[in-house]
Parts: sequence; C-alpha cells; structure tokens
Amino acid sequence: MTRLNLRSLLLACTVATLPAGGALAALVDRGGGVVYDTVSGLDWEQRPGALWIDYAGANAYVASLALDGGGWHMPTIQQLTDLNAELIDLTGCYDCSGDWGPFSAIPLGVWTTSLYFSGQPGAYYVSFYRPAVTIGLFQTDEAGVWAVREGTPIPEPGSFGLAGLALLALSSERWRRKRVQALIQR
Repeated sequence: MTRLNLRSLLLACTVATLPAGGALAALVDRGGGVVYDTVSGLDWEQRPGALWIDYAGANAYVASLALDGGGWHMPTIQQLTDLNAELIDLTGCYDCSGDWGPFSAIPLGVWTTSLYFSGQPGAYYVSFYRPAVTIGLFQTDEAGVWAVREGTPIPEPGSFGLAGLALLALSSERWRRKRVQALIQR
C-alpha cells in the first residue's frame, strides 16, 4: 500500500468514526445508582436523595453519601441548569420533575451551592418543574437534594476502532519499510 493510499485510508476511517454534528449528549446509566453525563463529565445520583429537606440537611446528606465510593457534593446553579436543558433536549420534558431519562424521582426544585443573605441566610435552588428557573429560599425552607461529583469518562466505541486502525497503519508501514530495505540490500 503506498503512503498516499495509507494516509487516505486513515483519514477516511477517522472521519467515519466521528459522530455527526459534534459530540452527542448522553446520560449513561453506569449501574449502582449512578448516571454519567457525557457532556459535563459529571456523575449524578440516579435517584435524588430527599424531595423536601432544609439546606443544612441537604449538605449533611451529600457529605455522608457513600454511593459508589462517595465523593459527592451539592451541584452549582450552572450544573443543574445544564442538566435540565439536557433532559429537555433528550426527552422533550417541560416539567422534568419525576421520572425522566435514566433518572427517577427528580424533585420539583433542587438546592445548589450558591448562597445569599436577605435578612437571614438563604440559598438558591433550581426548579425542574419550570425549565431552569432559579429561586432563592431561606436555608430553613425545604427543597430537594441531588448529589453530583466529577465523573470518569466512558470511552466511545469509535475510539477503540480508531486506535486499532492507527496500530494497523503503523505495523503495515513498518512492514513496508522492512520489505523496501530487503529489496535494496539484494
């Protein structure tokens, strides 16, 4: 195989393994109560913890959550609004509370890490009943809690094929060089 043909083959295989339109959003059920978000790179608790709990209770819940090795924390406003947008895109839900995609029992609203002070300590929560509405509550009020942590990427199946083609190309190039060297030495 000539160098030009080898390069053309590698280019064609690379293009064939790329998803159309860039990265596709996916929420992957890892099993054991954990869902991986391929867009944000975060692991989410599959079934959010409590539907109605105050802010201190929500913090205590995520800090003590031992699900799949622990490391959980409360999400930011941005993490929740991004997840809500993904759920809308993937499932078409408007009211995304309840059971949607790989998740079950999504609360109407979820506490975030964002705090404020308005006469007494408050914190923001993101609504899943109305798309990504952010509302401030006093920390003694109650909202849902949903644990999140940094996830470990799941390799795409196309990546394995591409790596295999690269190894094949390298070995065929090495074989070609040995053949040329043997012909020259004759």
